[in-house]
Amino acid sequence: MLGDNGNSSNKVALLKESQEGFSLVEILVALSIFFVIAMAFLALYTKSFSDIIYSGNKNKALYRVQQELEDLINCNESDGEDELEINFPGAPRPIRIRGRKEQKTIQLGKEDATINVFIPNRH
Repeated sequence: MLGDNGNSSNKVALLKESQEGFSLVEILVALSIFFVIAMAFLALYTKSFSDIIYSGNKNKALYRVQQELEDLINCNESDGEDELEINFPGAPRPIRIRGRKEQKTIQLGKEDATINVFIPNRH
């Protein structure tokens, strides 16, 4: 009987050594690495999402100002006193166009954007 008990305890020791699997420390290290990577992707995702929202709001504001400027061009009832000078390389003299300058400024979050346009006289 003594031989049987000694033999069975050797089998238990062999079974413990031959068991495959992960220890608690290995699992905790793997989970911590996973969470660090997941947090990096989460930060990237939230930054990208906020940039998309900002760009959409910026485009809406710019389209609104562009529409206002196009309305000014379409109902150009008064002539301006400003002059636009265009120089072409090799041309003997510049082209001068009379009209008026319009400027619109919009606020985009913490920034301001200014759009300048020259509206030529109709005649």
